[in-house]
Amino acid sequence: MNRKINFRKGGRKRTAALLTGLILVTVPAMPLTAMAAVEAGQTYVSLGENLTDEWREEVLRLFGISEEDLDGYSVVTVSSPEEHELFDSYLPQDVIGNESVSSSMITTQDAGHGIQVSTQNITWCTAAMYQNALATAGIKDADVLIVSPVSATGTSALLGVTKAYSELTGTSLTAESLDAAAQELVLTGDIAEEIGDQEKAAELIASVKEAVASGSLDAEEIEDVIEEAADQLDIDVSDLNTEDISGLMEKIDDLDLDSENLREQAGEVYDKLKEKGVELGISKEKALSWFQRLINWFMNLLDSMTGR
Repeated sequence: MNRKINFRKGGRKRTAALLTGLILVTVPAMPLTAMAAVEAGQTYVSLGENLTDEWREEVLRLFGISEEDLDGYSVVTVSSPEEHELFDSYLPQDVIGNESVSSSMITTQDAGHGIQVSTQNITWCTAAMYQNALATAGIKDADVLIVSPVSATGTSALLGVTKAYSELTGTSLTAESLDAAAQELVLTGDIAEEIGDQEKAAELIASVKEAVASGSLDAEEIEDVIEEAADQLDIDVSDLNTEDISGLMEKIDDLDLDSENLREQAGEVYDKLKEKGVELGISKEKALSWFQRLINWFMNLLDSMTGR
């Protein structure tokens, strides 16, 4: 793809100082969300609201704790209506079901640890899929254990982990990030079913997401990245899923995720991509494309203001 950014030529020399000043006063500041100081080793538990006594006992066994131990942990619950509110736009209601049973345990770790996920009795979501989605949601540096007393899709666990993390850290995860994470989890599962490979589905989404986070891309550039990633992973993705991936990535682009943070938090996924030699070739030119478009816009603005 050879798309060029055309800079307006001619006119008086535009000074760097003026351009910088306009950028500083025009570009809105990124909202900051306060986070309480969190020590490594703090644990929260999320439990599905529809666990029977027998199922609850099995969940705690999978967590490696007893009912008495649970008294020493902070606990949040996830209800079926909450799960439907998050996932109804992306999954059929019969897939979500009417009972919330998948549960999770999240333990904070030191900075740089990344997100480590393990699962038990979760049939539809893999550890890599959770890692990707949780990084999108804004989770950082935690060990996450996701379990179910019976075979379950595991969708409610995403909500449980994010609720527990918010309580644990004092971080308010945005509705936009949670929505993107939910869509990402579901779409990755859909692609996995289409291509018959859960690992490659997670790697496809991770690689495209990293490219988007490395530099703001337009719709055409996102489609090019999807095609390139699919080629390098040797998979065929339907036109419908390509369109869905593109839509998800435009949504993720609005979250202003940091590519280095993604690689750190979902390190296992990106390490495998590196081992496979998947390289999307995000050049400095492409990474700076957003900034170049911004400069171009300011130049046009200056021209209109000065009558040039």
